[in-house]
Amino acid sequence: MPSLQERLSQPGILILDGATGTQLQKMGLPAGMAPELWNLQNPKAVKQHYRAYIEAGSDAILTNTFGGTRPRLDMEGSGHLTHEINRAAAALAREAAGDEVLVLGSMGPTGLLMEPMGELTYEKAVEYFAEQAAALAEGLRSAISRRQSVRVELIASEAGGASLDAEGSLSPIENRSGTVTAIVCSIHDISAHKRLEEQLRQTLDQQVELNELKSRFVAMAAHDLRNPLSVIQTAIELLRRYNERMTDAQRQERYERIQASIEFMIALLDDILLIGRAESHTLTPNLQRVDLPGLCREIVTEIEQTSAAKHRVVFDFEAQSQDAVTDPKLLRHILSNLLDNAAKYSPAGSTITFG
Repeated sequence: MPSLQERLSQPGILILDGATGTQLQKMGLPAGMAPELWNLQNPKAVKQHYRAYIEAGSDAILTNTFGGTRPRLDMEGSGHLTHEINRAAAALAREAAGDEVLVLGSMGPTGLLMEPMGELTYEKAVEYFAEQAAALAEGLRSAISRRQSVRVELIASEAGGASLDAEGSLSPIENRSGTVTAIVCSIHDISAHKRLEEQLRQTLDQQVELNELKSRFVAMAAHDLRNPLSVIQTAIELLRRYNERMTDAQRQERYERIQASIEFMIALLDDILLIGRAESHTLTPNLQRVDLPGLCREIVTEIEQTSAAKHRVVFDFEAQSQDAVTDPKLLRHILSNLLDNAAKYSPAGSTITFG
């Protein structure tokens, strides 16, 4: 097969493949998830993606590694798998391409700003790209060697009954006439690699779950913001049109509705900010000794007042110790949300047990 330089020196058009991330999303890649992670998690889909472009007429395909540098993968919590991810992408591409098309290594930005705008130095950038290039080259070499050998994954059992994940390689030995005269079998332990794969799967599952929770929360927050905004808009419109006709009590009622709606929106925005700080790991608890029953009774009183006596909240405290070491602000936030949701979704006049 001609090299890239030879193909570029020839007349005509060289057709490359197109989008990778969007195509993999059509195959089930969750939105927001780095496509490079599928090189290990779903190699069958990545290989199918390569073959689709080859069958569509591509003269060359790019490896699924545009965001495959260590700092970029660190943003997904997978920087420790940089070598494995790039190696797998190149091997999959070479296997899919066979002798039909060229395989080109895709190396995109690191996601970091270079000096002086950022902290990334020239030397460190070279190091990151060299690491990715070496892994891609190794993946290509491994794919080429697989044409002459067969690799299988198996579970090897030891004499004591223990087992380990292993990879076996069967390589034929040929004489000068091309006849196979022997087969060399080698087995090496890949338990560590398998553990990393399992950790990656768990991390990806957690990320997908968190993204779904975040999407649901944003949708709920947007819905909950509409009601207080409507109340404020209506109250202001009434005050604007009929202020002179209203009594002092009527005007005060409108002002109180506006104030209550503003406080509700502030609390909702505080929830969103709290979640953002927790996800970015910038939330620092302010631990101190707290009178736990006293704090809970204060929260119960607040909930009963805001629910306009529609619910009766029963506080039951049976612990021996009255004090707890915690962040009172965060604990109040958590317990208030729990009781508020209990009041919101419980029938009017029902009793809510808190303890």
